[in-house]
Amino acid sequence: MANGRLEILKNMVAQNPGDRFARYGLAMEYRNSGDLEAAVREFQALAAADPDYAAAYFHGGQTLERLGRMDEARAFYARGLEVTARKGDLHARDELQAAQRFRKVGRGRSRRPFILSVLRASFRVWHFCKSQNPLDLA
Repeated sequence: MANGRLEILKNMVAQNPGDRFARYGLAMEYRNSGDLEAAVREFQALAAADPDYAAAYFHGGQTLERLGRMDEARAFYARGLEVTARKGDLHARDELQAAQRFRKVGRGRSRRPFILSVLRASFRVWHFCKSQNPLDLA
């Protein structure tokens, strides 16, 4: 089935190379199937064709990390930060900053502190939402 999706996405990109959603889907399918080099090529092509597509920088950087290409990952994240700052896309910017700060790309640090901080934040949000009475509008 995955090979079928890959072929469908390849055909979609071949028919319309400017379709950013198809190219992003193709890059993610390559990544999920383990063809990381092909995924990086697609993320780079997507960033070149549509420089404002923030997800390409985040997932492209992660893919470069998985390949051990830390300098390229850092550069890809940095380009993404520039794009998201210019666009005012705070959510994507925060994800890219987290990728740079908490993963310590290329510095061999553990991701455990980052994971624990995400869990703590998630718990605080859950606790806050649970404490609110949705029927109490006053």
